[in-house]
Amino acid sequence: MDSTLPYAVTYQTRPAELVHLFQQELEQDFQALLRGDLPDIPEISEYADRLHVHPTHLSNTLKHETGLSPCDWVNRYFLAEAKRLLLTTTLSIAEISNKLTFGEPTNFTKYFKRHMGLTPKQLRQQETAQN
Repeated sequence: MDSTLPYAVTYQTRPAELVHLFQQELEQDFQALLRGDLPDIPEISEYADRLHVHPTHLSNTLKHETGLSPCDWVNRYFLAEAKRLLLTTTLSIAEISNKLTFGEPTNFTKYFKRHMGLTPKQLRQQETAQN
């Protein structure tokens, strides 16, 4: 068997495999969300169904193996993309809010500030001042 094929990948443990599979599913969904092919990121129960495990088992495994809950994983994707868009594009905060499915820019700004400690506008201003 060709060991370079995805189905030939072996993991040391089932929990490590489950984490990897969850990350793959989340990445695919996040890219679909950014393309506009998905209206929102699915709930943990949908990921659990796809991976054929109970939602609690998936959540506990993620937390135990990575220190992050499923919600933490989703937040990381949203925040990384928000930072990328804020720092590398001229999209308005409202456009970024819509692209990331927040709808109202105020919701996006509150979310961003709660997790990053500064508003999207402040991040852009800080980056501009440093360059």
